[in-house]
Amino acid sequence: MGDAKIKELTKLRGSVKGKLTIFQNYLSSFDDSNHDDLTENQINELECRLNKVDSLHVEFDKFQTELEMLSEDPSQLFSEREEFDQKYFSLVASARTIMNRSRRQLHRRLSVSETSEGSVSRDGGFRDFVRLPKISLPFFNGEKMENWLEFRDTYLSLIHNCSTIGNINKFHYLRAALKGSALTVIQSLEFTAKNYDVAWQLLSSRYDNERILVNIHVNALLNFTQIQKESGKILRNLVDTVNRNLCALNSLGQPTDHWDTLIIHLMSRKLDSVTFRHWEEHRNSITTSPTLKQFLTFLTNRADLLDTIQLEDTKREDTSQLNHFTQNTKNTIYNKTKNTKNEISCPMCKQNHFLFSCAEFRKLNVNTRLEKVKDFGVCKNCLRPGHKDRFCRLTHCKYCNLKHSSLLHKDTEQETVVALSSSIKASDKPLTLLSTALVNVVGADGRLHTARALLDNGATAHYVTQHLCEKLGLARKNLRLYTWSSSQTLLKRPSSLHSLGLSVAMESH
Repeated sequence: MGDAKIKELTKLRGSVKGKLTIFQNYLSSFDDSNHDDLTENQINELECRLNKVDSLHVEFDKFQTELEMLSEDPSQLFSEREEFDQKYFSLVASARTIMNRSRRQLHRRLSVSETSEGSVSRDGGFRDFVRLPKISLPFFNGEKMENWLEFRDTYLSLIHNCSTIGNINKFHYLRAALKGSALTVIQSLEFTAKNYDVAWQLLSSRYDNERILVNIHVNALLNFTQIQKESGKILRNLVDTVNRNLCALNSLGQPTDHWDTLIIHLMSRKLDSVTFRHWEEHRNSITTSPTLKQFLTFLTNRADLLDTIQLEDTKREDTSQLNHFTQNTKNTIYNKTKNTKNEISCPMCKQNHFLFSCAEFRKLNVNTRLEKVKDFGVCKNCLRPGHKDRFCRLTHCKYCNLKHSSLLHKDTEQETVVALSSSIKASDKPLTLLSTALVNVVGADGRLHTARALLDNGATAHYVTQHLCEKLGLARKNLRLYTWSSSQTLLKRPSSLHSLGLSVAMESH
């Protein structure tokens, strides 16, 4: 009976040891590299298994105690108990370490998670995350002592007082935030974690000088530049200077709460004469002694008023200039009155017509016309006075569609041809002889055809005979040509010639 009981207890004890081995194999699946990457489900599973393992020690102790009582020599079983206890407590400790570390890491990921899509919170509700802007570390170069307080307070809140950042990393941040003479203070220290506190102490003892800092901020108030004329921008700068330096002095332990009368008297003497007069009028309306808050509020309201007036004046001036320009343009170009004819005067011949109608102007070549237009100061687009070509609303060149008159068009693709002419007097009548030239013209079939070109540098149109056009196999279309008569009447005449865009008049040779 005793042997059977011992065998049964041994089997039960072996079952408990087997369960502990299974838990050991489960823990071995978590290597050191992925402890921080456990999901919430894995952490919950580990916690459940750990709770189950806690009861194994009770069961083992029960079975082991009964075996020791039935054994004649229980000292042999003590080593079995010691081996189990050592294995059990080691596994439980490792499991709890993994679980706690993973929970902290998960909590950190959730707290700093930034996503615009949102996520599900632990209680099952939907929670949106806002992508916050990156906070940049301040820089301090040691040249301006008045910047030390701002740097110190910002660095303390972001880095120095953060318990989750190690000293070696804090040392990295500190060295990256310092430049110039400030960096020289700690540059000789060995880069170790224990030297971080030493570096910060050296920096604080060098720049955290209360007496010097108080003098700097008081001088900033005393030496504020006298305002010469009304300006909303300068008034705002005065308000910012007072607030910034008083806050710094207050952080240095100075009793700035009792300085209202002194600061008001000091800064009011820095105001321009107009603002000072308005302040004195406003001060008379206050029955008690004005506070610094009332003084700064007055300056802020005054700056708002000046900015509003300046903005309205700017808008009114821009509108006035635009209306004036528009009215002048309309009066110059589009205003047609009964006396318009009498007011027109050609700058070329002083007759009663516009420049584009002037016969003398049309006789000139294009380059000379351009020089005349420049000298006369008329619009290059419509050849009328009173405005520039960039403001002209009339149509553009009919040849190239650029913004100039067709009379000023220059064919840039044509070859330069030197025209020769001579004047011979026969009896009393002058005769003009124009030179000609034999040229090769490519037809529609790609063959060359010889033609005679008449060179006339005073012509404003280009023609080709119908015979040559048919010989070349070119397409034709009818055109209507217009010309101005001496009485400025626009005449229409049909053309029996066909324009090919050539620079000379051609005929078959």
